[in-house]
Parts: sequence; structure tokens; C-alpha cells
Amino acid sequence: MELLNYSLKVGDRQLLHDVNLKFGKQQIHHVLGANGAGKSCFAKSCVGMLPYDGQIRKKDEQH
Repeated sequence: MELLNYSLKVGDRQLLHDVNLKFGKQQIHHVLGANGAGKSCFAKSCVGMLPYDGQIRKKDEQH
């Protein structure tokens, strides 16, 4: 999975802005942060449950 110019805003709170990340196959990744930092919102946006700006590429797909 790859995030390109990914931004996430929940209400008036900007959680991520223009982030570029690439997650490799067969690798384990952790998302760490304090309570209320937006970890669950990030996960929900990656599976399409919350709106975001930018692109999320999963395998050969583009969203």
C-alpha cells in the first residue's frame, strides 16, 4: 500500500498533511500515538470509512 500526498482532517483538526508513505508486502508496521492522536481515524480512512485527500494505492488499484 502506498499513500501519495495523503491528508486527513477530522472536523477542524488536521491530523496528517501531504504525507507520502510506502508499506511493503509481508512487512509488519505499527502506528503509534497518544490517545486521541488519530490512529483509528487513519485506519478508517485507509479502508474507505472516512474521507481523505490524496491517493491511496493498494496493489494495482488507485483510490
